[in-house]
Amino acid sequence: MPQYARPDSDLSISYRYTYSGLKWGWWASTSTDDLYEKIDEAVADDSDYIYFRSDGGDNDIQWYKSTLSDIDEPSDLSSVSIRVRVQNTVNCNIRLYDGSTLIKSFYTSTNGSKTNIDTTLTSTEAGNITDWSDLRLWFGCWDTTRFQTCYIYQAYLEAAGDSGGGGSSETTDKKTFNIVKDMGSEFNLISVDMCP
Repeated sequence: MPQYARPDSDLSISYRYTYSGLKWGWWASTSTDDLYEKIDEAVADDSDYIYFRSDGGDNDIQWYKSTLSDIDEPSDLSSVSIRVRVQNTVNCNIRLYDGSTLIKSFYTSTNGSKTNIDTTLTSTEAGNITDWSDLRLWFGCWDTTRFQTCYIYQAYLEAAGDSGGGGSSETTDKKTFNIVKDMGSEFNLISVDMCP
């Protein structure tokens, strides 16, 4: 069965402040809530979200970082995908980390309407994950034009392969059974491959 690693805590928010009644940087749609709670649902809820708003300053990319819930290593490493739902006027950089090790980085481009983005890891990238209980998603935005925004409605990692694969393909041990077939006065020995 598929496994899902969803945001389960706010690791860090590098940039946020309020000025002249406006919120700049990274915020939740309800500002008193933790950000991860707005993007962790199993079915996307467009009424809650996190967002980034640029104040136009000359600064570096600003990050929101979340931890992900634990999953087991999947049997099929080619089945691992990062899925996000976004609407944005500023390009957002999404990164998957295993602890402090960067596994995957990509940009969402800009999307004038709500868009589901599905980015598959290569088997090599997924194989570089050593601790499936220490995964993090980073979201990074910046723009030198004020009021540019990135809205994120849902984000998670999906591993479609069954758990417990250890990164290698499953093998089935074939066992040969000898069956004696009674054919009247003669006996034939038949070898049959049986797959459990």
